[in-house]
Amino acid sequence: MKIYDLHTHSTYSDGSATVAFLIEKAQEKGYFTGVSDHLFCDGNDTVEDIVRYLDEVKEYGIPVGGEANIGEAFVLPEDQVRRFDYLIASVHAVYPPEGPMKINKYFAMRCGFCDTWPGYDKARAEEFLNLAYQQMASHFARYRTEILGHACVMPFYDDLPYDSLAITDWERDVVALCKKYGVAMEISSLWQEPYERMLQTARAAGLKFTFGSDCHKLEHVGNLTYSLAMAKKLGLTDDDLFIP
Repeated sequence: MKIYDLHTHSTYSDGSATVAFLIEKAQEKGYFTGVSDHLFCDGNDTVEDIVRYLDEVKEYGIPVGGEANIGEAFVLPEDQVRRFDYLIASVHAVYPPEGPMKINKYFAMRCGFCDTWPGYDKARAEEFLNLAYQQMASHFARYRTEILGHACVMPFYDDLPYDSLAITDWERDVVALCKKYGVAMEISSLWQEPYERMLQTARAAGLKFTFGSDCHKLEHVGNLTYSLAMAKKLGLTDDDLFIP
């Protein structure tokens, strides 16, 4: 396969690697790389920041992407949106009526950067999981999206029984949503998710897939171990991949 790491972060947002370092490490492994820094957060906060990011990263001659926050308004002028080679959308918070519940510290705990996170009312796990789905549906309907990033990396996914109807129905519905809008599903090596069951459902539905290291730290750059293991298990070929 023609292997692309399409979910990467650089010093333009909250990554430790320069774009040149991302390219160098990908070449060492025989991969191609894109850059997909966070948009409207983490140092890439304003339209002016994003235009500068596009201007400068385009000079490297590699695919330029960005990662949008599902549930937030994506207020980038259309002429700048068109400059991206691909856009990833990921859930980093849910937005119940009482206000946002951000899960950044949960991500940090999952990565081993801290021991705990503030948590949430686990009795609301199914409510929040369904809210995440609703946010995906709204985002896909309103904004250009090529890739759903780390689809299952949410505490409320973890806290429901893996074989419960709440989880299996949610996985099926997310796959159907991606199919409806032509959105590829990321196989994330940082998070080692989605698990095989959801990926097999996506494969049967004819979804495209992408690989992502989701690297924020230098030691994560170019790590596609889980992505490639799942690709082999699923029997993926170039025809099954989204390549910008």
